Amino acid sequence: MRNNDIKSGQLAYDSVGSDAVDFDFIEEDRGSYIKLCPKGCINTATVKFMKKRLYDLSCENDCKIMLSLKDVKSIDSVGLGTIITAHKNCAHCGGVMVLSELPPMISKTMKMLSMDKYLKMTSDDKEAESLLGC
Repeated sequence: MRNNDIKSGQLAYDSVGSDAVDFDFIEEDRGSYIKLCPKGCINTATVKFMKKRLYDLSCENDCKIMLSLKDVKSIDSVGLGTIITAHKNCAHCGGVMVLSELPPMISKTMKMLSMDKYLKMTSDDKEAESLLGC
């Protein structure tokens, strides 16, 4: 059962056998780069709300994307796969994608998975801007 409600910019998804999951995806044009701010859980149920836009941006020549994970509660394998694909798209098109403001638990998990050796990750926006060349 699917229930998509748009209220104050939030999307809700209600899957069979689970509670509603709140998810929000905000895009900010910062001039020299785009800052994307997902809020909630990035998982099988919610990734569809950000995937197309993330992929579109990541396929632009010389794109610069900051993906702030400050308000992300968790990321499942589908969400991680989406982030990795966007990262590959950016690199292929001569761009850069940086994950910023990772919550401690997500940062720890990413390091356990050795994602810190593959993805650009920072603890704050200033460092992310530096990696983006801004």
